Amino acid sequence: MFGWLTRLGSLKSLAALAVLLLTATLALAGVCTVSLWLYNKAITSDFFTTRHVDVTGNVRLSREMVLQYGGIREGDNSLAVSIAEVEQKLRQTPWVEEVSVKRLLPDRFVIR
Repeated sequence: MFGWLTRLGSLKSLAALAVLLLTATLALAGVCTVSLWLYNKAITSDFFTTRHVDVTGNVRLSREMVLQYGGIREGDNSLAVSIAEVEQKLRQTPWVEEVSVKRLLPDRFVIR
């Protein structure tokens, strides 16, 4: 006689679970959207434009050659530059034995 009450209770808990999952999904989608928007703003902002590149320890290569081989230019967005890629490019040159690239936010790189 009270079987329909049991089914109604399980339907309510199923509906509550569905609402909880939907809410969590929407919250995650919102966080992802805001994160992508902020990332896009950061990599297109003038605040992070590279204005200074300090090159030290270079003996055989000029500063300009180090920048050319590394692929760094003043005016690039400092957040969009891959430090690992710059170091790899510089290590591939026969005149570079060891390299270290550091990003100093918002607008500087130090290459040693």
